[in-house]
Amino acid sequence: MISHYRIDSRVVHGQTTTRVIKEHPVDGAIIVDDDIVNDSFIQKIYSSALGSIRMLCFTVEKAARKLPEAESSKKSYLVIFKTTESARRLAETGYRFAGTLNIGPQPNCEGLALLKRCSTLRTNSYPTWIT
Repeated sequence: MISHYRIDSRVVHGQTTTRVIKEHPVDGAIIVDDDIVNDSFIQKIYSSALGSIRMLCFTVEKAARKLPEAESSKKSYLVIFKTTESARRLAETGYRFAGTLNIGPQPNCEGLALLKRCSTLRTNSYPTWIT
C-alpha cells in the first residue's frame, strides 16, 4: 500500500526521516524523478539518510506502471516527488493518487506563484492538474 505521497524539493532530509516516516511508518520509499534516476551519487545520499528503509527510484513513466503494484502490496510505501511537475506528469498518464498528495517546501524562484510561505507552483501547472 502507499501510505503517503509527498512533493518536496529536498526529497529526503531530516524531516522525512524523523517526522514523515514516524507519522506514516513505511517499508520503503519510492522517489519519482527523471533526473534522480540517473544520479547514483544523490541516490546514495538519500539511501543513507533513509537508513534501513528500502529506497526505489523511478522515472515518471516507470512510476505509472509500478505504483499500482505498490498500492496492492502488503508492504507500505512513501512516494516522494522532487517537483510538482513530476506529480503533474504522473497524473497526466492517467494515474490516480490513492491518497492525499502532500505538498512540502518548493523553491520560490522566477516563474513560480507563491501559494503560501514555502509553497509555490508553476503558474501554468496549478489550474490544469489540481482538483
